[in-house]
Amino acid sequence: MSSERLMASAAKLPMSASVFSRLTTQLADAATTLEDVVGTVRLEPVLAARVIRVANSPVYRRGEALVDLDEAIAHIGTRETCHIVGVMMASRLFSADLPHYGITGDALWRTSITSAIAARRLAARAGCHEGECYTIALLRSLGRLLLERIAQEEELPLNSLPARDAETVRLWERQVFGIDAMDATLRVLQLWNLAPTASRILRRVRQRPFAEPAAAVLHLANWIVDRNGETLEIERGVWRFELGALTTAGVDPDAVDETHEQTRAEVEKLRTILGHVSD
Repeated sequence: MSSERLMASAAKLPMSASVFSRLTTQLADAATTLEDVVGTVRLEPVLAARVIRVANSPVYRRGEALVDLDEAIAHIGTRETCHIVGVMMASRLFSADLPHYGITGDALWRTSITSAIAARRLAARAGCHEGECYTIALLRSLGRLLLERIAQEEELPLNSLPARDAETVRLWERQVFGIDAMDATLRVLQLWNLAPTASRILRRVRQRPFAEPAAAVLHLANWIVDRNGETLEIERGVWRFELGALTTAGVDPDAVDETHEQTRAEVEKLRTILGHVSD
């Protein structure tokens, strides 16, 4: 598959995806100001309105209602705003089913959000960049979304996927598209200027032994997803408990257990927030 074909599909993603990628880049820069973040969120008026509604939701509201975006973001906090924008982006990106993969949009959203929250919390314990780990975990399945869109545009038969395990799916992707979903994700991350660091970490999640703490954090985050019962059917058995991941990340089993419980609670909190700000 040509890069142009893949990028054409990526260009059709909701504007919120570009806003989120720009926010994550800004927050990695210590010189970024509140005004910079406000200016980025303003790029998509619908998203800006939803951020204001979040600030006025029962979860965040304190005192009088907020009406301005800059007040809303200052109230929520710039990093938390990026987190909320990521959740909103995921709810729009992963709303449709992926029939060629046998994945529902709801399952994809739950998996992505649970993984991202767990990755962010584990990254804090491991001394890794929280925003980076959160973003990589949130967008890890983006390649599947893009390949699904291409499959639908080309009217590929649904029975062209012979099995549902991860390795067979990867072989099917390469046979049909000439690229697998992870490589598709990596190309989009590069397009959004989230490479090479994000790309390196995502590639190393597959490698053993774990080459760096962030890769181990992402593996453990996906293992937590599995413990929560949110693992995608085609990934069952992929994310196993590995002592090497704990060692490389520098966390202990108790920390992972605590993260598991905290992640579950935060996912429920986000469901509440989205319920109050749904379109």
